[in-house]
Amino acid sequence: MEADIYRGRFRLNQAIYTQNCQPNTVIMHPLPRDSREEANELDNDLNQHPNLAIFRQTDNGVLVRMALFALILD
Repeated sequence: MEADIYRGRFRLNQAIYTQNCQPNTVIMHPLPRDSREEANELDNDLNQHPNLAIFRQTDNGVLVRMALFALILD
């Protein structure tokens, strides 16, 4: 299967982040997030990382969508 070629190549975990990213690199994700072991996503070991922005993204996302609807429907 073609997907098997790419499986695991786009996964980000703490070790990959530490090895390849600057200390101030922000980790973003569009959500929803698939945290299954076989998924090519963010590992659960990044859940407590101080630079993980996905939870802030969800908080701000509601306000951004509300503002966009207000602009479009006005």
